[in-house]
Amino acid sequence: MNDSNSINHISEQKPRQKKNVQTNEDESTTPVNQERLKQLAVSETGFIFDPQSGQSFSVNQTGHLVIDMLKRSESPQAAAQELAVRCEKPYELTLCAVEAFMMQLARYL
Repeated sequence: MNDSNSINHISEQKPRQKKNVQTNEDESTTPVNQERLKQLAVSETGFIFDPQSGQSFSVNQTGHLVIDMLKRSESPQAAAQELAVRCEKPYELTLCAVEAFMMQLARYL
C-alpha cells in the first residue's frame, strides 16, 4: 500500500484559491469535508471528478476503497480496519495510511 501514489492529479480546469498565508494552518491537515466527498463522481476504475471545482484525478484500488467507505459515512478508523483485514496488514499501519490519504485528498477538495 503506497499512499503517496494513491492520488494522481489528471487535470485542473479551475485554479484553486490560495489559503490565507497568515494562518499557521497547514493545508495538508485540513479534514476532508463529508459533503464534498458525497458530491464526487467516482468510476469503477478510480477516475474521480469533482463537479464543484471541475478537477479530475485518479486513485488506485486502495484509494478507491477508502473514498467509497468515506462516502458511505464510515469513519477513517472503519476504513483502516477494513484495509487491515483485506491487505493483511497491522491496523496501526493502515490507519496511518488512511489518515495520510485523507490529508492528501483534502488538498484537492
